[in-house]
Amino acid sequence: MAKHIMNIIFAGSPEFALPSFNEILNTKHKIAAVYTQPDRPAGRGRTLSPTVIKSAALEHNIPVHTPNNFKDQQTIDQLKQYSPDIIVVVAYGMLLPQEVLDIPRFGCINLHPSLLPKWRGATPVQYTLLHGDKSTGVTIIQMEKGMDSGPILLQQTSSITPNETSKTLLAKLAIQGGLAITKTINNIESYRLSATPQQHHLATYTKKIHKQDADIDWTKTANQINCQIHAFNPWPIASTTFNNKTIRIWSSVVITDNTTEPPGTVVNVNKDGIDIQTGNGILRITNLQSPGKKPTEHTVFINANQKTLIPLQTTMGQ
Repeated sequence: MAKHIMNIIFAGSPEFALPSFNEILNTKHKIAAVYTQPDRPAGRGRTLSPTVIKSAALEHNIPVHTPNNFKDQQTIDQLKQYSPDIIVVVAYGMLLPQEVLDIPRFGCINLHPSLLPKWRGATPVQYTLLHGDKSTGVTIIQMEKGMDSGPILLQQTSSITPNETSKTLLAKLAIQGGLAITKTINNIESYRLSATPQQHHLATYTKKIHKQDADIDWTKTANQINCQIHAFNPWPIASTTFNNKTIRIWSSVVITDNTTEPPGTVVNVNKDGIDIQTGNGILRITNLQSPGKKPTEHTVFINANQKTLIPLQTTMGQ
């Protein structure tokens, strides 16, 4: 265990950071202040809304700071006044300059939801699913100037279920990460001594995801499209066109059969789903969403579109 009560600065913003924040609150250590992203417009009214972490910090009467960056010396000096032993960074969404990294006695540590050096960058969970990885995990690193490149303090693996989506996997890794963060804080001195440098030559990188990345290309394999559907749930949601309307697809299952029909052809409609021929294999759609409607089970969609889905040979993506 850590030899004394740690004075901690917590830097995080979205819901993914909340389990880590709560786990630290349940220890003997003290969160002296929270740093989080500024309030942003949200919802249909575009009203300014705080981050999840800001709301949680205010509930516990913890000081909150929302700088736009750390280029201002006054912002850095304010941080120094807390005399932190350690800064814990979980999906903060802002780069920390070397001057900030050097402030705490034990430096800055970061929770990353992948098995570094694999999938460095901002979208590791989506890339994990997009590429059909069989396992993933969380990594706690000692932060340095490079992106996700610091030495590994603690790493834990996690399995991926067949129907895993980015939403469910992120939630699972957030809980696992919260436990890993507190374990790291409690053992920071020994972990720093035994930190393992990353094998940088094995590093892979993620890119920012855009809405157009979710467009389905039916000439790809059923496996590839299935990965795309699960990776982009809950955003931006894989989509195709049907009767000149954009249809969003929320869940699917791979069927290993093939037909002689061209990719994008609906080859079967039944109680189990809507079967579509791909470049290789059949993809069974089980949950989808019409424009202006809520996501529904395939049976509801089939009932609403019987005339165009049956007879078969209807083509998706056109």
